[in-house]
Amino acid sequence: MSPSSRRLVRPAVMAAVGLAASLPCGAQTISGAVRSDGSGAVLPGATVRLLDEDDRELARVRADADGRFAVRVDEAGRYFVLVEAPGYAATLSDPIPVQGRGLVDLPVRMVRLGTPVEPVAVVEAADLARACGARTGRGEGGIVVGQVRDADGGTLRGVWVSAEWRSGGLPVRREVRSGVDGLYFFCGLPAGSAVTLRAAATDRVGPGTPVTLHADAVHRFDVALPERVSDRPGRVLGRIVDVGTGEGLASAELTIQGTRLRFWTDTHGHFAMDSVPPGLHTLRVDHFAYAAREVGIVVAPDGAHGLHVPMAHEAIELAPVVVTVRSTRWYGDMRAFQRRMLLSAGAFFTREDIRRYQPTRLVDLLREVPGVDVHDGPEGPPVVRMRGRTCDPDLVVDKVRRRDRAILTELRGEDMEAVEVYRSAAENPGEVVGSAACGAILVWTRRSVV
Repeated sequence: MSPSSRRLVRPAVMAAVGLAASLPCGAQTISGAVRSDGSGAVLPGATVRLLDEDDRELARVRADADGRFAVRVDEAGRYFVLVEAPGYAATLSDPIPVQGRGLVDLPVRMVRLGTPVEPVAVVEAADLARACGARTGRGEGGIVVGQVRDADGGTLRGVWVSAEWRSGGLPVRREVRSGVDGLYFFCGLPAGSAVTLRAAATDRVGPGTPVTLHADAVHRFDVALPERVSDRPGRVLGRIVDVGTGEGLASAELTIQGTRLRFWTDTHGHFAMDSVPPGLHTLRVDHFAYAAREVGIVVAPDGAHGLHVPMAHEAIELAPVVVTVRSTRWYGDMRAFQRRMLLSAGAFFTREDIRRYQPTRLVDLLREVPGVDVHDGPEGPPVVRMRGRTCDPDLVVDKVRRRDRAILTELRGEDMEAVEVYRSAAENPGEVVGSAACGAILVWTRRSVV
């Protein structure tokens, strides 16, 4: 059976964690050899399970020294064969129709994993069925099962485990909590994508474990939660917005549960949190016109984090909140940017604004600013003038003054994190540029802040 034809359904999850059932004898035999998909080497000792259509395990055998196995079927019907071997992704066959006596040949090829796999701990079938049953099916991604371990190798219960990847250029994050014996599991993670697994407690954050998953397969990855190594607080910068319009919400109250930290958003919906203890926290957002929302955030010691929280008028299910870890320079630059938005009379574009306008180049964004005239010449870069002046405005990119005006057409929209436009010396705050008598354009690129 080829990887493309394998089926990922709830029986695969339930069988993968060791469900027990009866062992009947049968009139038809399903047999084959278990081999590595890459080298073709036989895999002796692989566990082969026979499943019926009602998720029950009917028989379990092990491959012999030549990788061969044989299981007998008692009655006519449709059956599945699940094969597991340490170091390989579990493989589930297509439905096998059984009608009478005879022999069914079922060669099995297994895909080696990049991380050693241990026997999976036993969990209740009902738990896995509740978690994975509605989100699995043919063509879905991989299932990940593992344990959270401390520095001494012991298991940890009640620890959050996150899975992070990128989809369509945007970060995606899912979280689950470890249960009995430190066990955690994810259902339907994307196959072929670079997924990072990470454990986090209230006082510490574990290292990221990059993994690559195979479609229609069950994987085992344990994650580590090290000793607490730093008490240095982190910083969180972000924005609270209306889920429908994308507009920032002013005067929203943010509290971190279990602490005395309390913050409010400015007139544009932005907020900045200093001195946040490292670890996993629950952030509550309250606004008089919106339903309260609670989100989980993981704060790294001495780290800077970006947070974007959409709010709805009613208590409805919203998309998960994505926390992006940034450089400490980003926190300082963007916090100063937010302060100038409140105190200066210039024109400002946040990352959300840039996404809304979708400019191809920097010069396209400048065309949206009242009082800014852009003249496209037959040759060379365009000419930008502020409120009828005849001189060039200052152009500063990531705090570096640029004399080459080609940057106006070379800097793409997806490369810009924020833009500030000051059309006269009266608008200029003076802390980043000089007198700016002819105006000033300040650009913060994504390369400088990630």
